[in-house]
Amino acid sequence: MRPLSSRRNRRLAAIGATLFGLLAIGAMPSSVSANAQAYPSKPITIVVPFGAGSGTDMISRIVAQHLGSKLKQTIVVENKPGANGMIAATYVARAAPDGYTLLMSTNSPHSAAPGLAKSMAYDPVKDFAPITRVGSYLFTLVVNPEVPVTMLERSTLLPELPSMHQAGVPEFEIDPWAGLFAPANTPADIIKRLNSEVRAIVDSPEVKGHLADLGFQPITSTPEELGEFVKLQLVKWTKMIKEAGIEPQ
Repeated sequence: MRPLSSRRNRRLAAIGATLFGLLAIGAMPSSVSANAQAYPSKPITIVVPFGAGSGTDMISRIVAQHLGSKLKQTIVVENKPGANGMIAATYVARAAPDGYTLLMSTNSPHSAAPGLAKSMAYDPVKDFAPITRVGSYLFTLVVNPEVPVTMLERSTLLPELPSMHQAGVPEFEIDPWAGLFAPANTPADIIKRLNSEVRAIVDSPEVKGHLADLGFQPITSTPEELGEFVKLQLVKWTKMIKEAGIEPQ
């Protein structure tokens, strides 16, 4: 009888362990969700790849001010200029993926730098989690009035001016853009929260007006849309740099 009892006890113990494991797995999503709901529990830093007073700096501070109010938390704007934005991008790529260190990136560190630098300490696609586009800088070409050349696309800020394509320069493809990123592997719930809050801020009439005064056209997106946009821009900028005969330094 003892061997049968022993085997039965072992089976019962195994069943109990299995049930405990299943219950533990079932409880995990609730735990993760609770952690995301507690975000943010400390100040958030938005790293800017250019100096204080730059266009990207001013845009970041407008967003940070309103984001702090929405999240009821301090948002710190930290400038880390240098190396065409690569210093700031490297810093954020290596930061903890917890939603407390973000990068207000632009076409410089994310689109142009890979084609201009011989080596980089980060991958502009793999090392970042896209949050949302923020917009595009107004880009104009000032020339003799006899030559009607202006922008790539007709801007809502200057609707009376024709685009570069409309002015007869169809191959002009430069888009000086800005977007918000977190380190890769940042929890999806945090990315979703930040996307929702920042899009509401940038799309609000008040902030749109402030950005327009800086010559910046607000454009928001889903994280997925920004991710695809980054890949497309990377291909375009790399091609332009090679066709211009610019050697990586």
